[in-house]
Amino acid sequence: MSNHRIVVIGGGHNGLTAAAYLAKRGREVILLEARNALGGLAAGETFSKGYSHAGILHDTRGVREAVVQELKLLEHGLELSGKAERIWAPVSDGEDLWVEGDELCSAVGESDRQHYAGYRAFLKRIAPIIKRALSEPAPKPYGKLWPLLKTALGVRRLGSVDMTELLRVLPMCTADWMRDLFDNERLAAAIALPSVEGAFTGPWSAGTAANLVLREACAGDRVVGGPAAFTRALSSAAKAYGVEWRTGTQVTKIQRTGGRV
Repeated sequence: MSNHRIVVIGGGHNGLTAAAYLAKRGREVILLEARNALGGLAAGETFSKGYSHAGILHDTRGVREAVVQELKLLEHGLELSGKAERIWAPVSDGEDLWVEGDELCSAVGESDRQHYAGYRAFLKRIAPIIKRALSEPAPKPYGKLWPLLKTALGVRRLGSVDMTELLRVLPMCTADWMRDLFDNERLAAAIALPSVEGAFTGPWSAGTAANLVLREACAGDRVVGGPAAFTRALSSAAKAYGVEWRTGTQVTKIQRTGGRV
């Protein structure tokens, strides 16, 4: 393997992860970040004395278990919470709505409780095939068909009911899917939130149900301390593997000569 220096542009959580993996494999890596702090969307900042925010990427449930294990992030201070994320939907009239993992901590109808239990059970059944598909390298246009066939077989093994439901739901908008399941609009709205976060779409946009499936099926334990704590653990791991970084360093041009950078 060549030991030529690799330059990673951008010190967000994805850049840090890539740099740490490359350095772990013995590559010489330098990471350049335009801002004065690492973390990108996951970087918390102090904007006034005594006041800080957690960063735009506030949901850490998408941190993959394989990344935590392979980069040994627990040895670098990462702490995971086994508690489910709690969603609070306040209302001006009546009882506030709370959703916590598999539990509904609110006065909703029995029909909605049963449908919510079915919704959570469906996500758990399809989660393994979704996670496996997202962990596979992207298929090459003229490459081998086996990776695609393996994913297709995994979907087929869900059984006719879950397979048909998955194929029905993915192209839908979240609003239609939620109204198929629940009578309580507040419950539907609280559950649908992840489908439109960072997507520049609304709940009536086609395919937002797929966003919800991907986010919820792949959700794991959240990071104690939020995204800033995740960034600290990643930075520590990257440094331990030998990554060099420069903050406050903006890349203005990439030069190529003879097909080489």
